Amino acid sequence: MQRGRANEAFTNLRTALAMDLRNPSTIRRNGVFEAYFRRTSDASASIARALEITPDDPALIALAADIYQSEGNLAGAEQMLARLPAQLPPERVAETCSRMRQLIYQHRNEAVISSLEPIVATPPLSIGTRLSEYHILLAMAKRLAGNAAAARDTYETGHDFLLAAIANSGQTQGRVHAMLGQMYAGLGQKELALREAAIAIELEGEDKVLGPAANKALARIEMQLGEKDAALARVPQLLAAHYHSWFYFVPITPALLRLDPTWEPLRGDPRFQKLANAQP
Repeated sequence: MQRGRANEAFTNLRTALAMDLRNPSTIRRNGVFEAYFRRTSDASASIARALEITPDDPALIALAADIYQSEGNLAGAEQMLARLPAQLPPERVAETCSRMRQLIYQHRNEAVISSLEPIVATPPLSIGTRLSEYHILLAMAKRLAGNAAAARDTYETGHDFLLAAIANSGQTQGRVHAMLGQMYAGLGQKELALREAAIAIELEGEDKVLGPAANKALARIEMQLGEKDAALARVPQLLAAHYHSWFYFVPITPALLRLDPTWEPLRGDPRFQKLANAQP
């Protein structure tokens, strides 16, 4: 899949499923690939099948919610997320982020702040660089709640954390640089933000699953920086691409363009309205 050989990937998955019909991990992987290729009905069917085998699997529950969100079905996502434990361990980053995105889409920003502030203040070491996903969601919620200064402080904290993590590990990933770029954008440091986005694209550009994710991260950074036309120019290609998103998990969809407040500055633009209201 990462090399662009999707047909072979799906063939191998079908072979694996035929050999082990009740393996929830393989069924989930099939659902993930279906989601990458925007086959949401097939993806949902695979996830539902896996949930019949392991009904309390938080990763499966969150993935089902992510798919509902991508379709604009917040009621379905809410019903699915209700199956998660009320208090998730902070290490369950994907599941927590799915819940936080739902709250942001519902304009419940204070709930995001109260949920993420304690984690960011005293993070478990086991979260690693994925803590930056919490920083970004927390800063977004603070900005949407009207506290720009607090949002900036969170971006500053996230920026310092990621720089230290990069220095300590000596290793970098496109995802890490994309997150760092968003931190710089939140701090208004345009050149550094775009530099980090370019590094992410360089690191992941050959990967057919993560390459488009790096370009989507650049579009989000451009939105943060007020470069609306540049960001909008990337949207048609992102809507057609098949990839893993570092923010939504699934590829961006017209429904997510409508839901995610990142795109709010474009909502009065007829070009954007056409894309956001297109049939998937």
